[in-house]
Amino acid sequence: MVPGNLYSESIPLTDPEYFITLYPNPRTGIVLFLWPVLPNSFKFVLQIIIMPEISYEEAEKLLRKYVKDKELLRHSAAVSKYVYEISLGIKKRHPELKIDPEKLRVAGLLHDIGKDLGKSHLHHINGGRLLRSLGCPEIARIIEKHTFAKEASEYENISGDFEPKTLEEKLLTYADAYVIFRPVSFEERMKDIEERRTRRNPGTLKIIEMGKPRIIKILKEVDKLLGEEDE
Repeated sequence: MVPGNLYSESIPLTDPEYFITLYPNPRTGIVLFLWPVLPNSFKFVLQIIIMPEISYEEAEKLLRKYVKDKELLRHSAAVSKYVYEISLGIKKRHPELKIDPEKLRVAGLLHDIGKDLGKSHLHHINGGRLLRSLGCPEIARIIEKHTFAKEASEYENISGDFEPKTLEEKLLTYADAYVIFRPVSFEERMKDIEERRTRRNPGTLKIIEMGKPRIIKILKEVDKLLGEEDE
């Protein structure tokens, strides 16, 4: 287990100071004042719905603060655009499904923000930690599970839940699995990852081979929702 990780920890709903730390915002003063009389169920709703996370414009500034590589910035913007477009398409075809295209737009932009915060293949963990510390747990949850996060964590013997399960989590994986600077084939994208990452981490090929079957299953699932594969 990574020291200090938050993946399996629930927010202590009886501790308002911890809540305020996770959600720094002027409105939290009101929450702190009312905290003693709020039922736990309402506190849980507050942390998910009422407390804002981050706008796309704020996310752009944050990304440029932590990422300096121009190619990575281009890739991040392209993934953001693509995941936003496909989420809008699925929402139109399946209005009953729970999808927030704007949240995915932000998650797409920030999915690689942890690249320079530690081992590159563990950027999902590093990026998630950063975003949680900034009061963005929903965005953190999505990026912690994108693409090969599960296999990279297993490769480093790090425990935690890094497999995408919600549709939003799967859509980010879908977009990242197809986009370099624009959408390409899955094979071309995998070749791109292998060529770039192997130089920094010899274990990349093993991670990719471990994760390919799982990723392909997600791609097929999303293709059906997009109407690009026969039911």
